[in-house]
Amino acid sequence: MLTCSEHRTRREFVGLAAAALTPAAALVLTRLAPAAPTKADNPPTGVAVLDNCDPIYNGKDAYEDNLSLFDGAGTLRKRITDLNVCEEIGSPHRVAVDSHRRRVWVAETVRARLLAYDFDGGRRVEVPNVKASAVAIDPMTGNAWVTLHESIGQGSVEVFNPDGRSIATHEFRGYDIAHDPKGDAFWLVEQQLLKVSLDGKVLVRKDIAEYCAMSVAVDPRTGGIWAVTCGYDDGTKGRNELLGFDADGKSLVTRAVDKQPIRVSVDPKDGAVWVVNERRGLSWFTAEGKPGDTFKIPALTADVDRRTGHAWAVTESELLKVDRKGEVVARAKHKGKTTQAWIACY
Repeated sequence: MLTCSEHRTRREFVGLAAAALTPAAALVLTRLAPAAPTKADNPPTGVAVLDNCDPIYNGKDAYEDNLSLFDGAGTLRKRITDLNVCEEIGSPHRVAVDSHRRRVWVAETVRARLLAYDFDGGRRVEVPNVKASAVAIDPMTGNAWVTLHESIGQGSVEVFNPDGRSIATHEFRGYDIAHDPKGDAFWLVEQQLLKVSLDGKVLVRKDIAEYCAMSVAVDPRTGGIWAVTCGYDDGTKGRNELLGFDADGKSLVTRAVDKQPIRVSVDPKDGAVWVVNERRGLSWFTAEGKPGDTFKIPALTADVDRRTGHAWAVTESELLKVDRKGEVVARAKHKGKTTQAWIACY
C-alpha cells in the first residue's frame, strides 16, 4: 500500500510521465487524463463571427474589427471591438470554439496574435507573434492546433495548451485545419491534403490543388472530408472544385464549382455540404456530392448550425440563418459593413 506521500492520482501520474517524454509523445499521453471540468453539462449554442469592419489596418492607435458572439437564435450576446484583421484569399477556420471549456479562439491577422475569449467576452489567452491562418481544437484536451502560414508553400503547425503555452511544433503545413472526431485526428489543406495523428504522424498525404485549397470540413459520421480548391485569379493555375474524400483519403467526389469557392461546411446529421462562392452565392450538395440548390446570397463565409442543419451565412451587412429552401429564418446586423468574415458555429 502506498503512503500518502507516495500516492499519486491518475492525473498526476500522467502529468509526471508526460514531462519525461518528447513534446509529441507527451501530447498523446496527456489525453489519458480526464477532460477539464465544464461550467455546464450542456454548453450553450451560438455563432462566433470575426469581421473586417474597419478597413484600415495600419497607422492607427486603435482598430475596430470585431468578434461578435451570438446565441443560437442570432441575438447578440457580446461584441469585442479591439481587433485588427485584413483580407485574405479564403475564409479558413480563423475562429474556433471549445464548447466544453467555453472558449472562442481567434487567429488575429495583422497583430499576429493567438487569442482566446470566454463566452462572456473576457480575454483568457493572448500569445504574441503567432502568424496563423487557422485554428482547430482537440476537444478532449482543449489544445489548439494552429496553422502557421504566411504564404503558399511555407508553414508549420504549432500546438498550444488551453493556457496558451506552446507544447509541440510539427513541420507539415496547411492553410486550413479541422478536427476529425471519428478518427481523433486532424485534416489540413493547402496544396496538399494531410491527415495527421495526435502525435504528429502524417497518415494521409496527397496533392489536391495546383494553387491552393481554401477550406476543409469533416463529416463526423464517417471521418471523411470535403475541401474546396480555387484557381489563381488570372486563370493560369488551379481549378475551382469541390472535392470529397473518405477517411483514408480516397477520392470520392470531384465537382467543378463557380469561381471562387472559399468555404465548405458539413451538416453532422446527414452529411450535406454547404459551399460559399464568395459574394456569388451559397450552395448545398448531398452527402454524395449531388447538387442541391444555389441561392443568390452574397455570402462571405458560412458554417452549419449543428442542431438544425441550416447555414449561418455572413454577408457584408448582416448574419443570416438560411434553410435548405433558401429561406432566411433569422438575421442579425454587423456593427458596420465588412469586406470579409470568418465564422464558427457551436
